[in-house]
Amino acid sequence: MRSLAAALCFALVLGVGGCQWGQEEREAELAGPLLGRKIESLSLQSIDGERYSLEALEDKSAVVLAWTSLGCPMSRIYLPRLRRLAADFEGQGVQFFLINSASQDSLRAIHESAREEELGFPRVRDRGAVLARHLGVKRTTAVLVLDRQRSVVYHGAVDDQYGYRKQAEDDSLPNSVNSVATYRRDEASEHYLRDAIRQVLAGESVQTAETDPLGCALGLNWTAEAYAETFELNFHEDIEGLLQESCQGCHRKGGSAPFALTDYRNVVGWAEMIREVVSEGRMPPWNADPTIGTFKNDRRLSEEEISRVTRWVDLGLSRGDPKKAPKAMLWPEGWEIGEPDTVLTIPEFTVAAEGRVPYRYVTVAANLEGDRWVEAAQIKSTESEVVHHVLVFLKEGRGGRNREDRPWSPRWNLNTLFGHLPKRKKGEYLFRTAKYVNDLWQNTGGGLFGYFISSTPGDLPMIFPEGQARFLPAGASLTFQIHYQPLGKEVRSVTTLGLKFRDEPPGEVREVWGATSVTFKIPPGVEDHLETAKHRFQRGGKLFSLKPHMHVRGKSARYILEHLDGKMETLLNVPNYDFDWQHTYEFAEPKRVEKGETLHVQVTFDNSKANPYNPDPEKFGYFGLQADEEMLIGYFEAIWDDSLSGDAGGR
Repeated sequence: MRSLAAALCFALVLGVGGCQWGQEEREAELAGPLLGRKIESLSLQSIDGERYSLEALEDKSAVVLAWTSLGCPMSRIYLPRLRRLAADFEGQGVQFFLINSASQDSLRAIHESAREEELGFPRVRDRGAVLARHLGVKRTTAVLVLDRQRSVVYHGAVDDQYGYRKQAEDDSLPNSVNSVATYRRDEASEHYLRDAIRQVLAGESVQTAETDPLGCALGLNWTAEAYAETFELNFHEDIEGLLQESCQGCHRKGGSAPFALTDYRNVVGWAEMIREVVSEGRMPPWNADPTIGTFKNDRRLSEEEISRVTRWVDLGLSRGDPKKAPKAMLWPEGWEIGEPDTVLTIPEFTVAAEGRVPYRYVTVAANLEGDRWVEAAQIKSTESEVVHHVLVFLKEGRGGRNREDRPWSPRWNLNTLFGHLPKRKKGEYLFRTAKYVNDLWQNTGGGLFGYFISSTPGDLPMIFPEGQARFLPAGASLTFQIHYQPLGKEVRSVTTLGLKFRDEPPGEVREVWGATSVTFKIPPGVEDHLETAKHRFQRGGKLFSLKPHMHVRGKSARYILEHLDGKMETLLNVPNYDFDWQHTYEFAEPKRVEKGETLHVQVTFDNSKANPYNPDPEKFGYFGLQADEEMLIGYFEAIWDDSLSGDAGGR
């Protein structure tokens, strides 16, 4: 009887109707194996009203069902790939369908997306997730290939270009520490869907029949109306406030995240994904070991909060009484720092729909006649989703760096990056870095010795307390380093920097410096290669934050302070470094350092095949400015003792 009900539901026109099953039937439908299952009957209706059935597609040698959702970044970035594959196999007897089973995606929104991107094959709204539940498809980016007998011969990912991998588990760390690293390869090395279709057309068995789609979890088991009763946990009283505090800074309209979590319906649609990412420590993003140091911007959820979220999902997503909801957050639409005194804008840039975009470097003249003291700064982009992070560096002539009336700052010289090497080794590294000399010969060494301002996902605008500011010298230009990440469609982005100045010099000057090495050499194939950079403090001061920086081979980072008595104190441990989440770790209380103490930054690199982000595990890894090269910088923010003494430090 249950199978008959399922068959009747499955035969519905999925673009119009839907079918509800109880928990027992739902579990039964999801229990059976998917590969090898023969689809006896299937009726679909596109969002444009056109109807399709397997019987009407009898002339097709293969049918491809590809799952998507509007908010999942993984599924969005694969749309151009699916469009190309459909075009490549046009006229060869292959029919593609794009299936949307996400309850949070309205038909209207799906139509709007279709108008923006013409795929050349039908889109289907799987209302009630009837098709997904019947087949046991649980994630976006999943694709199914049906052969001429309409048996499922492939289930999995399109290819291996984008995804995420779990790091090695560490039982000493709680679940709230991010243990998952995302990756974006320059190109795919395995073309699972393309190969499966070719093998079906050739009458061959599919060699790789199942892979992990690595997309977003679909909320298959939930409908908001059916689970609106009040249980021991409910959305408005137990969950909504937590989302406001920990998620909506990015997950809101106009935020940097790909979808909003500001209303019940949307949260219900993403509930399975929310449970997954908070349980694994992927969200909110935070990579620091909580047993070392205390940081005021720690984004982790507590174990109780994680348990609350997962239990709320397990109990059925109770909505509760809307009258008991917390007051909605009001997010500023303009400048959060107030009206800037000056705004610097870089030219518009077109971000491609897919692939890796090399770091973009753009220098803009500030055109300021006198020295300025920056008390607040904010970086904004018209398409914030595609801008992963922005670093801004000062650029000025050497004469300006040697002025006696500017704030004190540590001495730096590019020669110090190579000075500890034997002569026979210096030539190798000098030769390799020669092409970067023009970029590096800037006030902060092109980023090696610090930066002026940064903006990374989840960061708040830079607003200093009264009496503190950052020095912007007269005549300086600002170089923007922008890291773009495609989102599946071509967009044009404009980035601006707003600065607010104080009238008088502050009592304290804050600057970002860096412990740096360019003389590392990462052997090919090695999974744990240790390298160290260090900075000996030329003057005492206070540390406010730490920010490790590596590229795609980076695996872990640790900051260790060597005291004058030789005692070693670990300030920060990042056991699972993630290139896509370059956090600034802000101390709860500033850390005092003394002249003569040394900051050691120990990092490990993974240059093995086990690192899917690795551009080429068969080559050595050397220093370079682009993401496929490597860096080792331990940034730290400091206020130096007597920084306004008039001694510029001989920079």
